[in-house]
Amino acid sequence: MLSFFLSRRRSPLALRLLITILVTSSLITLLAVALQLYVEYRSDVELIEQRLNQIQGSYSDSVALCVWNFDRKQFNSQLEGILHFPDIVYAEIRGEDGELIAARGTPQDKGFIRKEIALSTTDFGRSVQPGRLVIVASLERVYNNLFQRGLIILVTQGIKTLIVSIVILLAFHWMVTRHLYRIGTYARQIDLGSEQRLQMQRAPGTHDELDFIARAINDMQDNLQHSYRTIAELNQSLEHKVEQRTRALQASTEKFRYLFQNALESIGIFDQEHCVDLNKAGLELFGFSSLAQAQGLHALDFVAPESMAIVREKIARQDAEPYEAIGRKRDGSQFPMLVKGQNALIDGKPTRITSAIDLTEIKRSEAALRQANQELARIAHTDPLTGAFNRRYLDEAATSLVALAKREGRDIAIAMMDIDDFKPINDRFGHDMGDRVIAVLVDLIRQQIRQSDLIVRFGGEEFVLMLPNTGLEDAEQVAEKIRQQVANSQAVSPVQFTLSIGLTVVSSLDQNISDSIARADKALYQAKREGKNRVCRTPTPEPLSRAAPSRCEHHE
Repeated sequence: MLSFFLSRRRSPLALRLLITILVTSSLITLLAVALQLYVEYRSDVELIEQRLNQIQGSYSDSVALCVWNFDRKQFNSQLEGILHFPDIVYAEIRGEDGELIAARGTPQDKGFIRKEIALSTTDFGRSVQPGRLVIVASLERVYNNLFQRGLIILVTQGIKTLIVSIVILLAFHWMVTRHLYRIGTYARQIDLGSEQRLQMQRAPGTHDELDFIARAINDMQDNLQHSYRTIAELNQSLEHKVEQRTRALQASTEKFRYLFQNALESIGIFDQEHCVDLNKAGLELFGFSSLAQAQGLHALDFVAPESMAIVREKIARQDAEPYEAIGRKRDGSQFPMLVKGQNALIDGKPTRITSAIDLTEIKRSEAALRQANQELARIAHTDPLTGAFNRRYLDEAATSLVALAKREGRDIAIAMMDIDDFKPINDRFGHDMGDRVIAVLVDLIRQQIRQSDLIVRFGGEEFVLMLPNTGLEDAEQVAEKIRQQVANSQAVSPVQFTLSIGLTVVSSLDQNISDSIARADKALYQAKREGKNRVCRTPTPEPLSRAAPSRCEHHE
């Protein structure tokens, strides 16, 4: 009987159950054995470590004294005594320079614990270290004990597992397997024309999952018989429904054809990448007077050469996402279009349905909108009188410029500039002349700065100049050139005006550009206090590249 249900052909369920029991039990046994052996291994190792600590406490002082006095007989005797401890197989004494003084026992190359003890003693009240004591303990006895214990545990556990598995399998065969074979035999021989039902040969009053399966098979037999009778009735109505749906399909095809031909966008049907059909909008879009002119053309014949690569890629990948391409009419003229392709099966053949929309007007509108937005951005960011940037643009641009300078470790110089005695100019010559002075000042500044530098009208007659990649020394030279050119300018005769400038560089401690501008403004007020028409600079805490002392330059 055992060979019957252990056969994979006759009882695969019993075989899988046996394998599951054996594997599970073996894994649990191995884990338990491993845990037990590990605990015992740690216990043995700790015992050896205790012996090593005991040796250290008992021998280190006496060995140190013998080595210091170089009493060879005595420290050899001490080494012999150390080797009498269990598991201790080797001991040696080395001097301060690592030279071997004495050794006893056999060195180990694997499976050992090595303890090195620094020797220390006193000589006339002075602490000395004559060398070190090295002790090696072998783990061979520990490994042998572990192997014997593990072997005994594995053998006893294996015998118990085998006995329990046989008992479980015998019970499983008697209570389950033999009934499953009867159920399977009956299920293979079900006759839908017979009224016979499955009967389980079991003791009266037994109700479990096997009875549930038997009842389910009997119910299935009843349902199959009912379904068999129903199929005949369904076949009669099926032919009528097929006829109705055929007529509906014909109507749907005609409706699709109408929608296809009257769609506002171009729709083409391609078989093996060649045009099969093209609606009226498509014929008009691509400049064909009849469908015959388009049929048979390759899909790439409908696009310009620069778009052939993307069209070929979309077809190869069967991509259904819309994309832009350059279309080509029959006469060779080109136009932008939005294309979307979808693969389908028509009459059992792989087909790609492609729609196209002319984007000419949309592109023209987008270009006009971009130009208008650029003009609005320019107006929003510039001062209408001078063409210089305004404070709003300074707040936006300074953040990115300062962040870049901090990453690259380069300075940004900040110059705060103010026209000296501007109010008397307005009062004497009028506001129109004042506006002209401001506009001329911006032109003079632009003549001395780079295209990458940023000139901002900060308010009234005040201006901020940002000089990227510029240290304080170079910025001072630029500021002085600007100051001299303004002082010598006759562009707004009879008005003669001068400029005061405060300089600083961005600090790594600045929270934002306002901190840097505040320092430059402080230097500007210093220039004002010291007589105007001068360039002053202020100390910068932790500049991005180097520090600069405070200094003010004045030129009459």
